[in-house]
Amino acid sequence: MGIVTTKAAQADGIDKSSLVYVDGSYKKSEKLLYPGDILISLANSLDFIGRVTLVDEEYENMSFGAFMGLIRADVSKIDPLYLYAVMQSDY
Repeated sequence: MGIVTTKAAQADGIDKSSLVYVDGSYKKSEKLLYPGDILISLANSLDFIGRVTLVDEEYENMSFGAFMGLIRADVSKIDPLYLYAVMQSDY
């Protein structure tokens, strides 16, 4: 199972070459990623903190790791692409 870390979660998407792989027995359904999810870096580094990454494709059994948070927009209230754009802005 692939794990997205702060290194793999880039502003322009998920860097698949930087994924960390763990045994599938660690899988937690609430941490699986789906298209439209937004990852936010919670790392204690000025280079990473607050950086957002849009999950823009279907990944099978991919999750996120430590120092990462997940925002899953309620599509009945807001478009995930719009939310992602707002979160990338300087405002």
